[in-house]
Amino acid sequence: MPPLPDPQPAPSPDPRRRHDASDALRVVLGGRRGRLLVLAAGGLVLHQVTEALVPVVIGRTVDAAIATSDPRALAVCLGLLAALFLVLTAAWRLSFRLTARVFETSAHALRTRVVGHALRPLRRPRLPGEVLSVAGSDTQQVAGIVWVVGENAAAAAALLTAAVSLLVVSVPLGLGVLVVTPLALWAMHALSGPLERRSAREQEEVAAAGALATDTVTGLRALKGLGAEDEAGRRYATASRDALAAALRAARSRAGHRATSSLVGGLLLAAVVGAAAWMALEGRITVGELVAVVGLAQFVQWPLTGLAYLGAEAAGVRASLGRVRDWLAEPSADGPVVAAGADVPATAGASTRGGEDPEVAPWHVELDAVSTDVLRDVSWRSDRPGLVGVVTDDPAAAASLAGLLAGTEPVHRGAVRVGGHDVRALDALGRRARVLAVPHEPVLLDGSVHDNVAVVLPRAATDAATGTSDDPAGAVAAALAVAQVHDVAPGTPVGERGGALSGGQRQRVLLARALATRRPVVVLQEPTSALDAATELGVTEAVRAHRADLLTVFVTTSPVVLGTCDHVLLLDDGRLVARGTHRELLDHDGYREAVLA
Repeated sequence: MPPLPDPQPAPSPDPRRRHDASDALRVVLGGRRGRLLVLAAGGLVLHQVTEALVPVVIGRTVDAAIATSDPRALAVCLGLLAALFLVLTAAWRLSFRLTARVFETSAHALRTRVVGHALRPLRRPRLPGEVLSVAGSDTQQVAGIVWVVGENAAAAAALLTAAVSLLVVSVPLGLGVLVVTPLALWAMHALSGPLERRSAREQEEVAAAGALATDTVTGLRALKGLGAEDEAGRRYATASRDALAAALRAARSRAGHRATSSLVGGLLLAAVVGAAAWMALEGRITVGELVAVVGLAQFVQWPLTGLAYLGAEAAGVRASLGRVRDWLAEPSADGPVVAAGADVPATAGASTRGGEDPEVAPWHVELDAVSTDVLRDVSWRSDRPGLVGVVTDDPAAAASLAGLLAGTEPVHRGAVRVGGHDVRALDALGRRARVLAVPHEPVLLDGSVHDNVAVVLPRAATDAATGTSDDPAGAVAAALAVAQVHDVAPGTPVGERGGALSGGQRQRVLLARALATRRPVVVLQEPTSALDAATELGVTEAVRAHRADLLTVFVTTSPVVLGTCDHVLLLDDGRLVARGTHRELLDHDGYREAVLA
């Protein structure tokens, strides 16, 4: 057995961690991605500036070459136009590629951080659908700020270039555009307030409906078993209708906002062109300058509309950013998990440098008058390694016991010690190094049988007792052999959530994954319920031999498994009412009813 980590006092909340969690924008805009975004935005700005100069050069061509019939001037102007188009095309291509790169890498980094946080032991577990919604649509929306920044910086540069060009043509026209444009943008921003609120509401409703749909599909088998399909369908229909109504309201607001933006831009275009035409008739500007003014007036309509829609785009980013921040700020269970008012030991009480009390074996478990929301004054200690069975007809009691040993179940009273250390005083690393409590419904990952077992080997590979440090493939093979996985090749794909395997095959692969960890204490909940009696007996005896020097707790009502256990505990109404061997407990009415019914 390798040395276990030193037990550490449970850390107090780290303000730096909270700050980092709340600053998700740094993932998108910080570091190398931020520098690339500046370069990309510069490319977009260059593209828009050169595009705004195109009508100016065309107007100059009319005055300097066409009106004077000067071939040389025409060649120069055409060459200048070609250079402008070359620059704006190259700038667009470069900036688009850079922006897309920053967007994709930022979204990936955010998704990785969100999923990584989901894999931590959270104080308040989230539903899979909620995780999917935050990791999917919300991270994409937050990463989309790179497009908002680049496109709006380019739009602002385009408007400024157009205004300066109009000032060169005519000071009154340029000043008019410089005065009217900010007023128009202010009016459009004021009109975007309802759209921002409706867009945020739409995102919330769509996210809720998506999360509910995912969770419904995930638990479809359980829903069918409970006969709750109609109620689940009704709830999803309600959530879907709410999302549809919110989407329609937001769509109507977007349509109205776009129509108003187009109207404002059209009125500005008409006013500028009308004024320029009047000035051309009076001879105050040339025909070429009129062409330039008309071209610039048409050009500014796009950046004006884009800047007017900035508020709505920012609203979507803010809404998703808030959800991502809330998710990353969700406190983990790295510290103690205790009920309100319960005492938490300051240290684990270890006195040796290795973190282990030489007088207490790492597999030693002690429950000292423990009470939780479900359990009542449970006291028990493991005197030797081997197999221990726990019988209960209450799934909540089984989950509470597993959570106690894993250090994730709040304790109202009493103490839980593993290897001589109070689990509440251990940090998450210390708890995970000592105890593996497999969930009641563990999930296989998409990949091969080998991959699903090997995923735990970074910890198992340090265990000299298994020899896995030099031969990880051998560790996988050994675990699969103990779990009696003989009818499925290690390279066989398991499919999504193990759908390509039978129920018994899934259970045995999951058992092999748990056995590969070689934790001092492993808690398994009904790990053989899908196996026939002969296979169940073979698996249990193999586990007994494989973990002879460690403690394995089976929460089960299978008489085959319980008959192999060294010791059996009977829980009734949250209390430990009997203990002994399987044969001894057969005389107990409650035990016999639970096991042999």
